[in-house]
Amino acid sequence: MLYTEPRDTRTTEALTVMSLAVEKGFRVRAGHRVAVGLKFLNLLNGNGIAALPQTRVGRTFGYASRIQTPRLGELTLRYTF
Repeated sequence: MLYTEPRDTRTTEALTVMSLAVEKGFRVRAGHRVAVGLKFLNLLNGNGIAALPQTRVGRTFGYASRIQTPRLGELTLRYTF
């Protein structure tokens, strides 16, 4: 195998990922509790390149094979007894 450029010449930028989770709990009665939560993944909505193809030639050379997932939100309701 003949490489035409030094190793690590094609690198990607560092991924910026920030997540945030908050939860508030309430006591309903003795021994029972309700909690409401909200979670955000990729809060800053970064869309960096997560992976480059491992092939050295072909149609996909130089194109990103995977990007960061978009901002996601999750709402939770928890009842414990």
